Amino acid sequence: MRYDVASDRGMIKKENQDAYFIRVAKRNAHEMGLLAVMDGVSSCDDGAYASRFVMKSLNHLFETMKEKDVDLCEEVMNIHQSLKSDAKKHKQMLGTTLSLIYYYDDNLHLLQVGDSRVYLFQDHLKQISIDQTLAQMKYDAKTISPEEFHAGEDRHILTQCMGISQHLQIQESHFSWSKKDALFLCSDGIYNTLRKEDLENHMHMFLKNEKRIAQKLIDIALAQEEQDNMTAILFTRSDR
Repeated sequence: MRYDVASDRGMIKKENQDAYFIRVAKRNAHEMGLLAVMDGVSSCDDGAYASRFVMKSLNHLFETMKEKDVDLCEEVMNIHQSLKSDAKKHKQMLGTTLSLIYYYDDNLHLLQVGDSRVYLFQDHLKQISIDQTLAQMKYDAKTISPEEFHAGEDRHILTQCMGISQHLQIQESHFSWSKKDALFLCSDGIYNTLRKEDLENHMHMFLKNEKRIAQKLIDIALAQEEQDNMTAILFTRSDR
């Protein structure tokens, strides 16, 4: 197992409201791991608190998962409700995205809330999460063009958000992968700036065991004056 991770506040923001989570373990001789990226919503009262609240909740959840099976979708819903309750207690609005991967040997389980992303690399890079944004909704309804989808302001408007959505809709998917494959998780500060081809090239570099690839991606984004917080995780089960 190898991973590389980097996070940065970007060119403008005073603090980094992103958070990430990486934990792996053995359970009954099986490999398991939980990976996540959270992007705190800056228009709320405390996006950094929200993303770290979810990160700490995932840490507690992983301890339980090492011992027994859980309903992961239900657990994410419980975290959402806990964040809402915490916000209400402190008379605040607290929100964050959550892109979460649980793997158990060759099985991948994706849970998605918001617009951070998960990509699966199997010879080529494929986005396996679906953005929960107004732009994605309009694009699926064929009311905007691909150019408007990639450049319009609607891509920044979330339709689902941890801690805020009244009736949270968690996107849930299942995939298979092998030890030679890799995962890439990131917040929108990365994919807003870098092309998919850039991400794929850097995944090849990571799988060739080159170092500090996540930081190289952030350096490219900073060179292009990306203003948003940015986080990148590259992960493979291979030791090579």
